Amino acid sequence: MKKLNNIVNFKFLLGFLLLYGLVAFCYSPVFSNGFLDSWDDQWMVMNVFTESGFRMENLIAVFTQSYKGQYSPLVELNYMALYGLFGYDPFWFHLMSIVWHCGCATLLFFLIFRLLEMSRRSLWVAALTTFLFAIHPVNVESIAWISAVKVPMYVFFYLSALLLYLRYVRSQKLGCYIAALCCFVCSCLSKEQAFVLPLSLLLVDWFIGRNLKSSDLWIEKMPFFILSAGFALLTLDLQGPRSEAVSYTAVQRLLFGCYSLFEYLTKSLLPINLNYLYPFPILPGGIPVRFYIYPVLVTGLFGVLYSFRKKRLLMFGSLFFVIHLLLSLHVVAMPRLGIVADRYLYLSLSGILLLVSYKII
Repeated sequence: MKKLNNIVNFKFLLGFLLLYGLVAFCYSPVFSNGFLDSWDDQWMVMNVFTESGFRMENLIAVFTQSYKGQYSPLVELNYMALYGLFGYDPFWFHLMSIVWHCGCATLLFFLIFRLLEMSRRSLWVAALTTFLFAIHPVNVESIAWISAVKVPMYVFFYLSALLLYLRYVRSQKLGCYIAALCCFVCSCLSKEQAFVLPLSLLLVDWFIGRNLKSSDLWIEKMPFFILSAGFALLTLDLQGPRSEAVSYTAVQRLLFGCYSLFEYLTKSLLPINLNYLYPFPILPGGIPVRFYIYPVLVTGLFGVLYSFRKKRLLMFGSLFFVIHLLLSLHVVAMPRLGIVADRYLYLSLSGILLLVSYKII
């Protein structure tokens, strides 16, 4: 038995090493890139926090102050560490982004493998999903753009929290529950999109067959919901409203939300014509008739999904996709310059890739 376990562990290790090598090959062009000095890198990466190092007063400032509406202290610690070791050498910043991405791919594999009860088929489904996630073109922005490292960072801690929570549910070990809470805090300290984790936990509960009407289940979720609400209020207070976020009417934002959801789904399945910025297609005012098509399309998609509601994996993958886009659909006014962004698809993408992989396998 010990010899068999060693063989299995060796195959896992070899598989991950091959995956990391493939990711390094695919992203090798970024190593010759510098900082985007005319874009966010010039202030998100190159700032007084980064250059002041790990002095106590600077650490206090990083965790208690926002910088130009941004509050991502763990991301700033990442920049500080790299600057302290290598200065402003972009090679190491790009390398670290790839390392975080490989970490996310690894965690995604184990999450899917364990959710699907670790069967032989689940092994191949998890492997294919991870492979597609690791090399999917829509993820290039999150990895190649140094300022977007907050995306793989928050996802790394987010997936860690999901894995630890799943282990807690199956083992009832308090240490796993506390560790999941800590990872959730780290995820929130990396990027605001982590706020939806409590919804993901409920989705996991439903998928593995827990009783959602149980009071104990909701009690164990309360710390997560409280943390989520607290970080959400903090982020809104630090960012504040911006004119481009509030100048559209509620009806227009609803139409934009349907448009964005359809665009994200299209980019997941057919990643062509990708760009660094997708501006709002209209100025405040009247809205073209063509935008009224998107609510019809989205309603039709949800109608089809509802008709297959008894297919648990289909529902899980679809809802996982939607949940992690909730903060990016503009239904609620947010300070965003673009109507969609490739980086917002980074975690949601895995829900669609899971369904594609399961269908193929």
